[in-house]
Amino acid sequence: MARLRYLRFNQKKLRSDLYSSVSDSVGRGDVHQSGCTIILPASFTGGDRFMCQYYQNAMALVREYGKPTLFVTVTCNVNWPEIKSQLGTHQTAYDRPDIVCRVFHEKMGSISKDFKNGVFGEMNVFVKAIEFQKRGAPHAHCLLWIKDFDVSPQTIDNIICAELPPVDSSIHKSVLQKMIHGPCGAINSNLACMTSGTCRYNYPRKYSETTIIDDGAYPTYRRRSPSNGGLRV
Repeated sequence: MARLRYLRFNQKKLRSDLYSSVSDSVGRGDVHQSGCTIILPASFTGGDRFMCQYYQNAMALVREYGKPTLFVTVTCNVNWPEIKSQLGTHQTAYDRPDIVCRVFHEKMGSISKDFKNGVFGEMNVFVKAIEFQKRGAPHAHCLLWIKDFDVSPQTIDNIICAELPPVDSSIHKSVLQKMIHGPCGAINSNLACMTSGTCRYNYPRKYSETTIIDDGAYPTYRRRSPSNGGLRV
């Protein structure tokens, strides 16, 4: 609130009258004349000009380095012990966005360090955008440019897995709880993903014995059937 109050009462210092897009809008009559138009500069985190500037920076990276190698998403888990241990009686994580954001910031910093240290290979560039989901938990979208990345089924299989991990794996339970879509379809037609009797995300996906790379499309990741070595949920 203090930052917004400062921007409101210091528009002349910001030279807001020099924003040509605003002047053009006023000239066209797009801006309502009653009240006072307040300009948020690009330095205001989360504002339109801030987001536009970062978008243009990301597009400049695409022009320089080509398409990103990996698109990685990181979602906050409100059941992280670091969050639950700080909640008071009868509180949920959504009652304490300050704790949720602090924990996510620390974990995101650790993950970013892993990226920069070459967990996927030597990295040229890394950018991310953080948004908040409908219930309030932060969520990050990350773009990574990996140097001399060999786009082959073998390389993709070393990084991405669309199959269930072994039952004795430490992440088997987490994958079942957090990374399984549905079940949807005819057995559960009331889910939000269902449109005209089918899942809008195209689940359940077909089995694929190998990873298939199609030009101009997303790869089809290896997802073997139970009869061919894959695990059943």
